[in-house]
Amino acid sequence: MTEVRGTEGWSASALLGRIPVSNAPDEREARQAARRHRMAPYLVWILLIASIVPWRRSVYFEGSFDPVVIAKAVVGIAALLFALLGARRSSLRNPIGITSIAFVAAFAGVALIGGDASGNFTAAGVSTVRIGIVAAAIVFVVRSTPPLEVIRSLLTSMALFGLFAAASGVASVAGGDRLVATLPPLNPNDIALLCAAPAIGLLHELIIGNRRWSRGVPMLALLIAIVVLTQSRTGLLAMLAAFVVVFLHARRLRPNAVIALVLLVPFTAAAVTLTNLITSVAERGDASGQNIVTLSSRTIAWQAVLSTPETSWAHWIGSGMAVRQVQVAGQYWDNQVLDSSWFSALAQAGVIGVVIMAGWIVVVASWSFRARTLRSITTPLITFLVIRSFLENGLIDTNMMFVLFFSVALILESDHLMRSREERPESPQRAGIRALLSVRPGA
Repeated sequence: MTEVRGTEGWSASALLGRIPVSNAPDEREARQAARRHRMAPYLVWILLIASIVPWRRSVYFEGSFDPVVIAKAVVGIAALLFALLGARRSSLRNPIGITSIAFVAAFAGVALIGGDASGNFTAAGVSTVRIGIVAAAIVFVVRSTPPLEVIRSLLTSMALFGLFAAASGVASVAGGDRLVATLPPLNPNDIALLCAAPAIGLLHELIIGNRRWSRGVPMLALLIAIVVLTQSRTGLLAMLAAFVVVFLHARRLRPNAVIALVLLVPFTAAAVTLTNLITSVAERGDASGQNIVTLSSRTIAWQAVLSTPETSWAHWIGSGMAVRQVQVAGQYWDNQVLDSSWFSALAQAGVIGVVIMAGWIVVVASWSFRARTLRSITTPLITFLVIRSFLENGLIDTNMMFVLFFSVALILESDHLMRSREERPESPQRAGIRALLSVRPGA
């Protein structure tokens, strides 16, 4: 892996660490072991993503078990076992804090109580166990993998799934519709998430890192094109905002970056003035703008959640993490997906759950602002996820948003713990003991 140096004085090779290679005759075996160690996170992420992405369209778990539910559980457990095996074999032991784990556990605990109170304990319990499996697998990966490699391997795995899904949905675009995948059956917003987050990471390596533009720019253009073809307004807006944050972290732009920005201006102007790209994405077949006003009918579901009586337990502790949709009245349909991490949190864990999630975001954001070696990539990703959370589900759920946010949170907390240990003044007692141990006999 090439060494990446950013404008904030960090070196990727220093952060990722170096695996010692033996000079003995079995040097080839040592290199193969090092290669397997570097590939271990990719295997875990691929299995974990496969267990999370939908296998069926518009089908939500409500407590009943079928072959698909069982198969996804098996894949998730396999991801956990591989993560545990990789952690046991790795010599790296990054510190893992309990703050992020405590936030997620508190949210899941409140939601579990709410699910029991609403008579939906089985579905709530299974959903809680699922998020526990996902969180445990992420903990083992972060524990045994260098921080930047965690982000890089996760974003690369997301891109692989996103590109494969987009390729399976080419026919939908050819028919003039939004990009919809068939294998796996992902909706446009899911595809946008899988491609937008890697695009942010790739832009970071091009602008702040040392990625070769001849290789990185075509892939970045492809990822951005896929996000545009999904016509995901939230995903596109969040990605562009994250791009701006990446540029804000670049203290000095390289010449090729400046040239690319200069060339981007006329192309962007031509796309806006000579094509209906912006209009098609904004209107999405609704020239009246009604979908924009109602946020594609999201407000109808939100009003149903907000109408929960304040005197009920559901208002304060929710109805369990299995809640994905709510009943709506006055429409020709009966149920509607919530499509907002915040309103989902309100439905799943009540007001208490919303407070917990908000507190977690604030804490993680504060860690990111102070992480000099990581903030140039973590802050754009957090910006992307927080913006997306207002109109999409999954910030605390068995969802790719949770996988990415929880991974970033654990990495930042680990960095925070290491910096705190370095900055902590040494006590006089410990300094005296260290001085005594350093005295040589006969000195």
